[in-house]
Amino acid sequence: MLLARIIATVRQATDKEGAMALFMQFCHRTVNEEEEIAHKLLGEEFQDQLEALRTLMEKSVWAPEVRHWLTPEGFRSLVALVGTNGQGIGTSPLSRWVRNCDNLDLSEEERKKLNKLIDNVYDQLEKGK
Repeated sequence: MLLARIIATVRQATDKEGAMALFMQFCHRTVNEEEEIAHKLLGEEFQDQLEALRTLMEKSVWAPEVRHWLTPEGFRSLVALVGTNGQGIGTSPLSRWVRNCDNLDLSEEERKKLNKLIDNVYDQLEKGK
């Protein structure tokens, strides 16, 4: 699902090239590093399933701006990106929510309670690593 979300983010962005560049800054690895990461994440026994997933993604979300990620090499790069940076990507909506909470008009007591809740959420995320 995260793979589709990354692709959808690029496809829906006003500045598609900028959005792609943002994700690509995390993908700059050699092909050997990408293959090693994908292999460690999925193992050789899952290569057929990885190719099946790539084919399905290609059929369902293909667009010119993300065509590189839907090639076999590009898809390994995307899987490596998610495998090595998945928590950062998955928590970005939480980060946006926290930033938006800063703009709320709250009493000092409500702000303290909210900050305690936020700290607790981040602590729980850290424990789940």
